[in-house]
Amino acid sequence: MPLGFDAKLLGTNMKSCLAAIAFILFAFDPAFAQEDFPNNAAVRIEVVPFATRTVSDRAFRSGNKTAGSDVEIAGVLRLPHGSGPFSTVVLVEGSGGIVGNNDYWDRVFLSHGIATFTIDGFTGRGIDGMTTDQTKLGLMNMIIDVYRALAVLAKTPRIDSRHIAIMGFSRGGIIALYSAMKRFQVAWNDSGVSPAAYIPFYPVCNIQFQNDEDVTGPIRIFQGTLDDTAPIAPCRDYVKRLKAAGKDVEITSLVGVMHGFDVPNTPAVSFNPHGENTDCTLVEDKSNVIIDQASGKPWGLKDVCNRIGAHDGYSEEATAISEKGVVQFLTATFHLK
Repeated sequence: MPLGFDAKLLGTNMKSCLAAIAFILFAFDPAFAQEDFPNNAAVRIEVVPFATRTVSDRAFRSGNKTAGSDVEIAGVLRLPHGSGPFSTVVLVEGSGGIVGNNDYWDRVFLSHGIATFTIDGFTGRGIDGMTTDQTKLGLMNMIIDVYRALAVLAKTPRIDSRHIAIMGFSRGGIIALYSAMKRFQVAWNDSGVSPAAYIPFYPVCNIQFQNDEDVTGPIRIFQGTLDDTAPIAPCRDYVKRLKAAGKDVEITSLVGVMHGFDVPNTPAVSFNPHGENTDCTLVEDKSNVIIDQASGKPWGLKDVCNRIGAHDGYSEEATAISEKGVVQFLTATFHLK
């Protein structure tokens, strides 16, 4: 197992497990022999439990803070060489949970002196994955998790809260994308932190939310042209609308590339018989209901525009292109040397 800890291994008694893990990992001086660590390894790792809330999508969109229930989840903070305060990337998992690309990006960012904070939004909710059942958790709920994570980081002296980016993959890419909306930040973000950047990887962009052109911070989307889980066309359309509104947004179109292109040790092409494949075009009405434009009726998973079966495919070349683009973007955004 790599040094990066996967919070999915926790049992039901989260607090006891976290305390034991923290004791084992940190019963030594965190500054001990930093020169002996490779520059892409974390010098210090902390498992941080924090409170969040589980609400329905409609309650989230309406900003109903009394809906739902409280829950405790966790994040894993990894610190690079140096004394800080560090620029930080918050990493948001996809439907399959925390997988190999998380470790890949941890090492990329640590090698550039950037800390990472990986949110595990599933274990504390009793979810072991969502690739075969997207109804286990509301689509947008994890945006609340991101904002609560920002509050945790704001209280951490070794983190530069002015320089925090949100990066997510697939479902996590949706979270990274729409967490930039000012409407959602006003309703749910009580952290006092406004992220400096948003980096969605292969998000689904087929929902037009109310006021979704009012976003904060620059956005950089990375997506394959052959992605049939999260088709690129709606994302290109959203980027056009954002640009027309004067927003700083770009999309990197990776030609011939499929979904999950940055997950190492996976096949170049694989078919997921349970994967979602959608042609739906959706819009949020004034009562916060998501409408299928084709039928004019409230959207549901059984609508004919939803299909099951989609492809994934790792691409070393696309991953390298994306790494270069992300690092250049964050170097400029975080004013790194």
